[in-house]
Amino acid sequence: MTTERSHQGSNPHSIEAEQAVLAAILNFRDAIFEVTDVIRQPEVFYDPRHSFIFEASIQLFEDNKPIDLITISEQLQKNQKLEKIGGRSYLAELTDHIASTANVRHHANIVYDKYLLRRLIEISHEITEDCRSGTVEAADLLDSAENSIFNISQNRLGDGFINIGSILPDTFEQIEEYHKSIRRRHYRHCNRIYRSG
Repeated sequence: MTTERSHQGSNPHSIEAEQAVLAAILNFRDAIFEVTDVIRQPEVFYDPRHSFIFEASIQLFEDNKPIDLITISEQLQKNQKLEKIGGRSYLAELTDHIASTANVRHHANIVYDKYLLRRLIEISHEITEDCRSGTVEAADLLDSAENSIFNISQNRLGDGFINIGSILPDTFEQIEEYHKSIRRRHYRHCNRIYRSG
């Protein structure tokens, strides 16, 4: 079954961290509280199978139902996603990935950080396409880029996703530096386009 997204090799992700997070949710009743302090949307997971499993976990959690191998299988079946994730055999495989919840928040932070880096790459590609189109003024592109990256940083620090004290400092610095480099690079790129137009 093909589950990889296009250009997987170029996109930041950690399948191991994703599996560890889901394994903790399946194995330990209280793990969902730790995980949802960091991750709240299924799309944060890179592997589509993991997105489906997390979505089913959140649905059970919101309905005040227990989350285990049986209930998650039933919820996935209800969502018509059980076969898409590889069936009950993949869920059983996940339960073997972790023996405690000691590092579940750390693993969740890794998953979320990788998602933020992928979003930065997506935004960078969008800005590049806008620059090449020649239909948007450089100043407007700079404003759009600044707003997009600001929104990412707000999502990272706000809405209860991550406690500020638990943020990985090196990743935050990487995002800030990426922000600065995008502004410098695309300002030069857009100016060259307009000068040659």
